[in-house]
Amino acid sequence: MRRSVRKFVSVTVIGVVGAFFVLPMLAAGAQEGGQVPASPGACTFTAVGTAPGPVTGTVTVPAGASDVTVTFTPDEGDRTPQPHTYPAPAGGGTIQFAFDVTVPGLVTANYVYGNKNAYATGCTGPGGAEAIHIARAAGAALAFTGSSDTPSFVLIGIAALVVGGVLVIGARRRTRVS
Repeated sequence: MRRSVRKFVSVTVIGVVGAFFVLPMLAAGAQEGGQVPASPGACTFTAVGTAPGPVTGTVTVPAGASDVTVTFTPDEGDRTPQPHTYPAPAGGGTIQFAFDVTVPGLVTANYVYGNKNAYATGCTGPGGAEAIHIARAAGAALAFTGSSDTPSFVLIGIAALVVGGVLVIGARRRTRVS
């Protein structure tokens, strides 16, 4: 009798412990709501700018989009993506964005749809590109630092070297003659 009670209690405890592991997985599956909703449509974006400086552009999203995220990922230094989130226009449409960058990098855009969950779709740039590169600003011409008298100073310097050389050679000969 004791053995059968022990077996019953052991099986019950194992069942309860197993339920603690299985129930959270079943609950998580129930929260997903079944199928992933279909994307409401295509998304396009543009971005222009140079580093360092402002990056500006537009993102066009379809109806059903809830948030638009434009992400800048630097090419140099700390390559941590820098997201910038904007509310999507009701019924779809275009949003404008602007932010400053200090180094070159890639700009990407996507939007969230559904019930503001993790369902997101990427946007395409010009020519179907998934990212637009922001380059370093072109170098400007160097400031003019020379004077207009440079040729005259060069000639004066050469003449001073010749005169100094003559004085050194004359002094050596004079010490030998004495």
